[in-house]
Amino acid sequence: EMASFFNINGEVLKKKMNSVLNSYRRERQKVNSKTSGMGANEVYTSTWFAYNALQFLHTKYQPRPTKNTIESAVDDSSEDLLYENTNVNNPDKSPQGGIENVINVETTEIMQNEVSPSKGPKRKVFASPKKL
Repeated sequence: EMASFFNINGEVLKKKMNSVLNSYRRERQKVNSKTSGMGANEVYTSTWFAYNALQFLHTKYQPRPTKNTIESAVDDSSEDLLYENTNVNNPDKSPQGGIENVINVETTEIMQNEVSPSKGPKRKVFASPKKL
């Protein structure tokens, strides 16, 4: 729709939009790059013609909140262990050793599965050449 409104090719419009957005990101980085010890007169202020008009895009480039997937993986594995340790023939019985045992087994398994960084190949000791 925008290409027909501006009476230009869609690919040309897409390239122009990307160019303007790249320029805005570059200007925003310059504005946000306040280094320690700078005085008030040394702070960068944008003089680019479209910077103020594109301020509404500032929130678009904010990182999204992350979701911790490790906790859910641990919760799922504890449910599996709880099910494995439950007596299927008698559902009234509690898991063997109680929930504390399940948690201890789970944490032990997690600690055993942690991988320590491997050491690289050993370096050869340099020996200077013998004199002739």
